[in-house]
Amino acid sequence: MLQVLDDWNGFLKRAARLPRHVLINRTSVGDQMDMVTLCASGVSFDPYYIFNRQSFVDAFVDLGYRLVNEWRVPDLDCQIPDHPAHSLDAFSGSYFVLDGPNPCGRTGAITGLSGRQLRPGPEMR
Repeated sequence: MLQVLDDWNGFLKRAARLPRHVLINRTSVGDQMDMVTLCASGVSFDPYYIFNRQSFVDAFVDLGYRLVNEWRVPDLDCQIPDHPAHSLDAFSGSYFVLDGPNPCGRTGAITGLSGRQLRPGPEMR
C-alpha cells in the first residue's frame, strides 16, 4: 500500500519509537527514477507511486535501518502502456532492521498496528 500513500514513509518519521524490524512486500520498486503514474482501480484512476530502488532503501537508511534482504515478487507487475522503460516486470519485497538509535535519538521497538509493544521470539532478537 505504500505506493498509494501521499507521504509513504511519514508514519516512520513521526513514530515515537521506531519498530526494530520492517518487512515490506509487494511494493513497486525498480531501477528507474522515482515517478507517479495512474492506476485503473475499476471505478477511478488513482495516483500510483513507483519507487527508485536506491532512494527507497536510502529513506530507511536515513532513519537508522539496514537492508537485510530484498526479493522479487514476480506475480505482480506494473505495465505502463507506451512507456516500457518505466514499467516493472516484478514488484519487490524488503526486510530492514534498525541498527540501534536512529539519527533522531529514537530507539527501536517492535510494535503492532495498535501501538502495543510486541515480544519478539528468539529468532527475531
